Amino acid sequence: MSLIDRYVTEVGQNLPRKDRADLEAEIRSLIEDTLEARSQAEGRAADETLMVDVLKEFGPPEKMAASYLPPRYLIGPRLFPTFMLVIRIVLVVLGVLALIGLGVDLGQAGQSVEAWLRVLGENLTSFLIGAISALGNVVFIFAILEWALPKTEEKPEDWDPRKLKAQPDTETVNPLSQLVSIAFTIAAFLIFNFYPQFLVTAYMKDGQWVFTPFLTPEFFSYVPWFNILWLLEIVLCILLVRKGHWQPGTHLFQAGIKVFNVIILIMMISGGPIVNLSYPQLGEAGQILETYAPQLNSLVRGLLWLLVIPTGVDFAKIILRLMGRRRPTFVAG
Repeated sequence: MSLIDRYVTEVGQNLPRKDRADLEAEIRSLIEDTLEARSQAEGRAADETLMVDVLKEFGPPEKMAASYLPPRYLIGPRLFPTFMLVIRIVLVVLGVLALIGLGVDLGQAGQSVEAWLRVLGENLTSFLIGAISALGNVVFIFAILEWALPKTEEKPEDWDPRKLKAQPDTETVNPLSQLVSIAFTIAAFLIFNFYPQFLVTAYMKDGQWVFTPFLTPEFFSYVPWFNILWLLEIVLCILLVRKGHWQPGTHLFQAGIKVFNVIILIMMISGGPIVNLSYPQLGEAGQILETYAPQLNSLVRGLLWLLVIPTGVDFAKIILRLMGRRRPTFVAG
């Protein structure tokens, strides 16, 4: 058996059985014609050496067979955009749920570094296992859809580039808004750290004004965490003013701030009361207020959850925006 026969036979083993004979005959004819043309062009006999050179140009049998086969995908082009959208949504949802769970566990873990590291390790492992499982299920479902859906050929549309809509530049930073944000952040830092006496409830008692702290010591135990958060926000604002526009790095920095914000909020939800509802000076009204303190504290926790949800949504939007920025770059050839 010649090299051509062996080559064609091995190519045929990778071709569909029903078309194998016709394709083998076509490939054999193509190789023999190429060999004859090369022999005439170079003025040499079509010996084994020339045959080897020709077969090398045709490539390995698997590659040759692949050129006669339709594209094979686990997830093809028609489903791939939807697949990526589902993957992004799943990852963002898992990320938000993981952050909420992390905040709850940190709030119950105490203040020791060892406990925090243990909780972080356990939650990270749980997130990775859940993410791998979820991604595997999504891939499996889309692979089944790719196999089950009927194959259709899409007709090219008469597309006019002039119909493209001009998109507003949402990445440009307004320096004034960033400076205002810095000013309010500094004001909050000063009030909660140096002037907490202004955070009081004032009411009249026997013709005199009585001032009672509005927030509990439990709340002020979170102020160091707020200080870190405010410092990060100021740094972000300064970076944005200097850069003049949003960049992937500043978006990622903002996402980290959102995560830290959610963790602090969940720690507060898991902790003790942060609003002072003890007003014995009010007499009967104070007793009524203290009676309903558990319900009012539950209401405060509900309001904190209302802050967690939009913060988590903002985090999801930032991640989706960062994912959306990764588009293929086309280089003119």
